[in-house]
Amino acid sequence: MRYHEDTKVKRAICKDDIDFLKALQKERNTQDNCGTADVRTWVIKDRNDTVTAKGHGDYCILFDLESCNYLDLEDIYDILCDFELEIDYYTEEIVINCLKFENNTITFKYLNEEAIISKDNNNTDGIIVKGIYVDKLINFLNAHGYSIDITYMMVNWEYKFCFLTQKAAENYLKRKEHRHSVDAHTYCICTYQDPEIAKLMEIIETVDWGRIANIGIDKGE
Repeated sequence: MRYHEDTKVKRAICKDDIDFLKALQKERNTQDNCGTADVRTWVIKDRNDTVTAKGHGDYCILFDLESCNYLDLEDIYDILCDFELEIDYYTEEIVINCLKFENNTITFKYLNEEAIISKDNNNTDGIIVKGIYVDKLINFLNAHGYSIDITYMMVNWEYKFCFLTQKAAENYLKRKEHRHSVDAHTYCICTYQDPEIAKLMEIIETVDWGRIANIGIDKGE
């Protein structure tokens, strides 16, 4: 670690300081503990999902390289309709049949294998494919005129900033929500591992600031 000279100008504590500390003390001592042990601080818990390898993803995203758009369920259904009842050249099997799109879920048979494609409600552009290997289906579609890329995604949560009260964290998110994902929310964490924060919070929460106010504060006169 490296240090430098302390050049901060010092001043006497004033009434505004005391009023701020009293208000902060009241907020910390009366707010919900969110089921979290002391010492509590709040962060912004935000989603920033990452690309991962096949077999490790929580969901996948299909991207049409020609239109440069993500494929939603309606797009996928329209594409599958193009191949319904088509016969595979090599196996002479029906490639796609029993195709249905109901309740935001696509069901069909792909080479007689039951398949389900549904929207991942926790991810804006994500879909979940069950019953078949999604890359097997994409390879078939790409071999028949489409140009679709598949990306496997892993859910990734990040913890940003630090607030002494839940109210301060929520007020920040209201002001700056445009900088975060739709999944961003305030989250209470325990920071007892940091003895400096623990001591600072003990001072803020337990000192009688009303008595301090009577001990020669600078009234700005």
